[in-house]
Amino acid sequence: MEKLQGTVHMDGGHFGGRPRHGRVRKKTNSAIKAHVQEKLLAVQNKRPRKSAANHIRFKNRRIVFTLRELYPNPPDGSRLKLGAKKTITAICTAENENYAVNLAKTFIEPGSVVMTDENPAYSQFSKWFDHKTVRHAIEF
Repeated sequence: MEKLQGTVHMDGGHFGGRPRHGRVRKKTNSAIKAHVQEKLLAVQNKRPRKSAANHIRFKNRRIVFTLRELYPNPPDGSRLKLGAKKTITAICTAENENYAVNLAKTFIEPGSVVMTDENPAYSQFSKWFDHKTVRHAIEF
């Protein structure tokens, strides 16, 4: 199989497990920043123990990683976006560094531009790729 190259988007989606609320943001930027800081402090202090019911739900959770190679910019300089040229998906049990790095090294050509979110699973990508991130606390 030919590896993905050029600009590649990579992200993991969580499916199964505990139901989540909708993704509509009604808060202001300052409220979002305060919420993120509160979550970071809670993680740094100590993670609460999961209930038995949540543990059972999380056993069924799966992560669907999506790797998408984008079409290069049109040579005529137009702003027309063509979307994805190739897409690869993989199902894993966690969105962690081990799975993310193995998938990236297997399916993405070294030196490509890889765009992800700020999940720690992607922190080592700058060793092999031109790694760019999006901050979900500020933008989707």
